[in-house]
Amino acid sequence: MATLQSSESGLFESFGLAAAVVVAGVIVTAALLRNQVSQQSLELPAIPTFASSAAREQGTSAAPVIELATAAFAAGRILEPAEDNALHYYRLALAREPGNPEARRGLEDAVDYALNIGESALYYNRWQEAERITEQILRVVPSSEAANTLKLRAIRLRQVETLLDEASAHVAAGRIDGPRGFNAVSSYRKVLRLDANHNQARVALRQLAQGLLTSAQTAVLESDLEAGDTLLNRARAISSDIAGLDAAARSIRDARAAAAEAAAAAEARELAAAASRAAESGVPATDEAAAVPTPDLAAAQEALAALLSSQEVTPVAEPVVEQELEVAFRKLSPVRRFLPTYPELLGSPIGKGWVEVSFTVAASGRVVAAEVLDSSNSAFHRSALTSMRRWRFRPYRVNGEATPVRSALRFSFVP
Repeated sequence: MATLQSSESGLFESFGLAAAVVVAGVIVTAALLRNQVSQQSLELPAIPTFASSAAREQGTSAAPVIELATAAFAAGRILEPAEDNALHYYRLALAREPGNPEARRGLEDAVDYALNIGESALYYNRWQEAERITEQILRVVPSSEAANTLKLRAIRLRQVETLLDEASAHVAAGRIDGPRGFNAVSSYRKVLRLDANHNQARVALRQLAQGLLTSAQTAVLESDLEAGDTLLNRARAISSDIAGLDAAARSIRDARAAAAEAAAAAEARELAAAASRAAESGVPATDEAAAVPTPDLAAAQEALAALLSSQEVTPVAEPVVEQELEVAFRKLSPVRRFLPTYPELLGSPIGKGWVEVSFTVAASGRVVAAEVLDSSNSAFHRSALTSMRRWRFRPYRVNGEATPVRSALRFSFVP
């Protein structure tokens, strides 16, 4: 009995070991099979392509390729990826069957769709993207007029954007209309040559001209007529139809005429005074009037009376109140200044000098009287007095009422 039990125990142990081996073999086999199936399932057949020009020219049916084109179009693969897009497949179908109406319509639809993408890129200022799209279309359909037009527009708009950036940089650097060919006006005009209706460039040019006109008007108010005339001409050269150009030109002409008339009146008075002094003293006129031929007293007085009666803008156009209020020059507000010029004398220069001038400002702001208080040299008198008489001031007010005042100013002369 003990022997039987021992035999059975050994049998069971042997059977258990064999079963374990079998089970392990099954598990290993199943794992290998699963791995093999997994690998086979990843090895999908490659999508056929038709890149070979020889394959395109074969007389095979276009139907399979049209199916690929239709699927690519539906998936949005109009232009990309290369050789797996609707445009490529429709072109291939037409290469196989040039007269296939379905392929032709499909190609037209793909081109229209691509053109719409290009237009959208232009709308958002993506010029390079628009150019790339048109180049892809033209590789398939070289005769596409719409694609060529879109490409030219993209190139032109890219150039316009570059020019506008250049113009902004010129304005920031103060290069409004110079140097020649490298300034804001030149850049904006190049934009208009590319796009005659470009509103931004047209408005910018008018604004530049208006700025120069404003500077010209300021120069005229400050009695710098030469600068005003130059600025006005620059503004007119940029935009000749802005408002205010003609009015500014009239202001400059009137100011020059008034200055010439005032200078002539001052010269006549000085001549008359010199002639009067010469007649009273019986000696020749002083150096102050020696540079100009001296008329007789009666003729000078007649010329002076004629000038004073005909000129509205003269130093004696308004009566001077006998008792003027004395004020410091710093309390006055000049609106027009004239700096004296260094006298041109024969011989060597007379060096530096100064003249202190006393003057009366009428209630209107005009200088109606001027005389020399002191100076370093009488040669500077004429220039200082002529300059002072051309000044204009804001009316000096006392208790709100314009009042004539007396003041003084020292002019310095440097050769």
